[in-house]
Amino acid sequence: MVARIEICQAQGGSQFIMVTDEFGLPTCFHLNTYLVSQLSEKALNTQIIYAGQLAFVFRHFEVAGIDLPERIRSGELLTRAEYGAFERACRFKAKSEQAKHDPANKVVNLAQWSSKQLDRYLHASTAAEEYVGSAATKGRLRRFLGYLRWLYSLYHGDCSPPQDLIHRFVQFEHWVNEDARKLRDQNHVTKDPYLSVIPDDVFVRLLGCIAPEASDNPFKGSRRRNSLMIWMFNDTGMRKGALAKLKLADVVEDWETPRLRINRTPNDPDDPRKRRPSQKTNAGTVPISHELMAALRYYRDHIRAHFPAAQQHDFLFVSEKGKTKGQPLTIRGIDYLFAVLSESLGFHLTAHILRHKWNDLFSEKGKALGIDPAVLEDVRKVAMTWSENSTMGSVYNKKHLAALAKKISAARQDRQFQSEQDDE
Repeated sequence: MVARIEICQAQGGSQFIMVTDEFGLPTCFHLNTYLVSQLSEKALNTQIIYAGQLAFVFRHFEVAGIDLPERIRSGELLTRAEYGAFERACRFKAKSEQAKHDPANKVVNLAQWSSKQLDRYLHASTAAEEYVGSAATKGRLRRFLGYLRWLYSLYHGDCSPPQDLIHRFVQFEHWVNEDARKLRDQNHVTKDPYLSVIPDDVFVRLLGCIAPEASDNPFKGSRRRNSLMIWMFNDTGMRKGALAKLKLADVVEDWETPRLRINRTPNDPDDPRKRRPSQKTNAGTVPISHELMAALRYYRDHIRAHFPAAQQHDFLFVSEKGKTKGQPLTIRGIDYLFAVLSESLGFHLTAHILRHKWNDLFSEKGKALGIDPAVLEDVRKVAMTWSENSTMGSVYNKKHLAALAKKISAARQDRQFQSEQDDE
């Protein structure tokens, strides 16, 4: 059965994801109830990823003739062999993706190879093209286990199931968790922490070419808006979803503390976009400079105000051409901006890379000001709208941790060298 991902809209304007068949009808009542009841508070893009993983689960067991909700309801669960077949399937692309890579679908002259050479060719090409990454495999396993836990709670949470069933389900959870734990990322390329996420010369060229009046600005139109958006990414480190969600009232024009309000409203009924952007982390406020505040005011009063369609909504950044001019700028529009800049700079640039660059510069400035590292990390969490328990700081701060390790190592080597001289 075909399983498709559909973005649906409720009567009140909230959006949710459904897994449907080729006719647009829900494939499975339980699966879609789990999606809506347990995952609807996630960001839309996250919901789409999870729905894709659940659609994979549904297709596999539909083909195998296994009714998962009934298996959990009856307490039969899955056998080790049935689960093993699913775990192996999780490592491969879906059949629809494999079809275009299937050697059987290609016409080639096989006379030039011996049977052994042909076997090796088919094995190598199939293995390389059909496997998915370990992260995708792990995601499928975790979503599968989350769905089964929900089914188990649905049917057995309000009663006292037999001890045998409890034991078998705990054992089943152990199988899945162990298989997910054993998976290792297949990226064996060592990332040099001493190198900046954006080379200095590329960053300087970015700052130069994005200026509206620059002769090498790669944009024919929307130059002031695009320059303003890059300025905001550089100054705040905000996510592209947060920028796309900004409303007029989120720009706080307080001369003492100019700032942006970052709101987390995944189901904003006022958002007309089909794929509504969302703020992945917590809500919060982000300080901005007086110059950026003035530039935002100019954009609002002298550029955005010229589009009649912009008067129908409160979102700050709008499309400036085509049929959608005046409507809220989409994530796809922001991605296009970075695609044009990437081609112009000869360097793959994204909003997330600028977020990394912001953290690099934040660490450098904090060190220069002599701020206590623990305090600096607390401030970073606030600025990045992370939770108090977040460990993301260590991810973004690897360059400066590596520099500190180098400094300590150099000091240790100096002491060792001095001791050897004294011994002589």
